[in-house]
Amino acid sequence: MNKIILHIFIYIGVCVSFATASCAHANPEDIISQAEAEMEAGDSDAARNALSELESTYVDNLSAKQKCRMAMIYIRMAEISDEQDDMAAAASVFMMALATDPDSTAAYIENLSIDQQRHASMLIELTRGMSSPDSIPTDEYPDSIH
Repeated sequence: MNKIILHIFIYIGVCVSFATASCAHANPEDIISQAEAEMEAGDSDAARNALSELESTYVDNLSAKQKCRMAMIYIRMAEISDEQDDMAAAASVFMMALATDPDSTAAYIENLSIDQQRHASMLIELTRGMSSPDSIPTDEYPDSIH
């Protein structure tokens, strides 16, 4: 009986060791690169899963540049899928990048290609509306035109 319990504890220890080792190798930079490659390959679902893993584990420890890269992936997904959740995620992560380091965020945007600048412009417009809700039009219209 003791031998069985000992084998169970050894098995659990080995499993925990493997799980810890696999988590330790998950590098945020690698996950972002993986998501970018998956977007290039046209697999937005896999890219979305990679970004979800990244957000749930590392988002507070990412650099502004890494957050910008995430936002760019989300905005590309939103363009393809027309999903509001992707747009919201893109804007949210981009605002986090701005809060982390505005200068690095600006430098990242300045160094984008022309095609990527189009996506960055969309991000800027999205966050502009989120950061100043008074600029968003309401459904209230005047009773008459003067």
